[in-house]
Amino acid sequence: MKIRYKITLWITLTGVLVSLVFSAIVFFEMLEQPYELLDAELNNEALAVIRQLESIQRGGKKNFSGLELPIDIGRNYIRLYDQRKRVLFRSALARRIQIPMGDHRKRAYTVNTSMPVSQIYLHRSTDDDPADDDELALRMKAFSVTLAGRPAILQIGKPIEKLSEEITDLVWTLVLGLAVATGLLVLLSYGVAGKILQPINTINRLSSKIDDQTLDQRIPLGPSRDELYTLSKSLNRMFDRLQHSFKRQKEFIANASHELKSPLTLLQLSTEDLLQQPELPAQAKEQVRRQLDILRRMSQLIKNLLELSALVLKETVVVERVDLPGVITSVLQDYEPVFTAKAIRLKTDLPPQLEIDADVRKIRRMLVNLLDNAAKYNRANGRIELELAGNAENWRLALANSGPGIPEKDLKRVFQQFYRVEKSRSSQFGGSGLGLAIVKRIVELHGGTVRMQSDSVGWNRVELVFPKHIPAGRVPRTGWKERIQR
Repeated sequence: MKIRYKITLWITLTGVLVSLVFSAIVFFEMLEQPYELLDAELNNEALAVIRQLESIQRGGKKNFSGLELPIDIGRNYIRLYDQRKRVLFRSALARRIQIPMGDHRKRAYTVNTSMPVSQIYLHRSTDDDPADDDELALRMKAFSVTLAGRPAILQIGKPIEKLSEEITDLVWTLVLGLAVATGLLVLLSYGVAGKILQPINTINRLSSKIDDQTLDQRIPLGPSRDELYTLSKSLNRMFDRLQHSFKRQKEFIANASHELKSPLTLLQLSTEDLLQQPELPAQAKEQVRRQLDILRRMSQLIKNLLELSALVLKETVVVERVDLPGVITSVLQDYEPVFTAKAIRLKTDLPPQLEIDADVRKIRRMLVNLLDNAAKYNRANGRIELELAGNAENWRLALANSGPGIPEKDLKRVFQQFYRVEKSRSSQFGGSGLGLAIVKRIVELHGGTVRMQSDSVGWNRVELVFPKHIPAGRVPRTGWKERIQR
């Protein structure tokens, strides 16, 4: 589960819990208040009945039938007992039902009984369920009174059907309000969680863009010195250490390659001299020839490592005005013997003139590596097609060759250092896995892009796109701090 969902869930649960507690408090407070008001009303009505009874007693009347009370006697339950439990007076509702006294003389109580509600006016809604018409709830209270010097008990009650309806409405109102509040809380907490995680998403996005070629970039530190500030600072320190380690590694490769170059050259020269000795046996001469081939491959590998290290560490592009078709034609002439030896047919489509801003030495090196790969991994009687085109802003070079295709999974990795699609074939042809890596680095230094394509028929196609003009002082967007020299 995403952190945003977790934060939303926790905020929502906390809010719902608080709302439940608050709603329960409100409910019980509102539930007690109507009963308190109803009990107070019963006290007042009982007091009015007692006064009326005392007034009748003082008038010498002993029969309470036809008693006129200042309350709605038709809806109230009123029953008057003497000390012998004989009924002295009862209202119309008390004639229909009888409610026992019980042990509730000191406080009010609620009684549920059954009777046809149609016999009493209860102000019920016309939408009420008819099945509930036989259920009647009354709020009852008993009072000890003295009439003509004799003790008596006054039992008085009021139907509370409307109060029950109001309580039910209150419950549904609270439930509906809680549901709406929960929905709003989910939306608000989701937005708040997104706002909280926005700096983290920014840090994650910036960190994901930093790789081995953009280690000089850093995460901006915010003005607030909070936990995110500390996290950004720690990540920047880690990138500093990684950049230093990468630089040390590249310097080591460059230094090691440079130190190995001279001994390898001496070994190669000595081996070539030994191979020229006439008295050397044929079997030994074959072994020396194999060793010389190995030394030559090692020498080429060291040369490529030195060139790649120079491209990475020096990060310098010497820009001048270059006639690109002329440079391409010159390199193709150098490779004519190679094409002739393998019977490779060459097809070119070059404009008569296309001037660009570039480092001519690096462009030549890039073309050599591309043509070397195209010829080396081509079949006999194969084909190479080279196309150059340009517009006002960019120039595009496409080089295609017949031969074994490249699997889809390897297309994005062929430009990595020391990566070879078929290691056996690469060893056979002397490949080191650095040629295309050098091509990619030269393209990056010129602010261009490169991609490899391959189809099932066996055609491999490299397409390069460069800016046609590099203004003075412009740094190509490759993630490195290149210096443009003119």
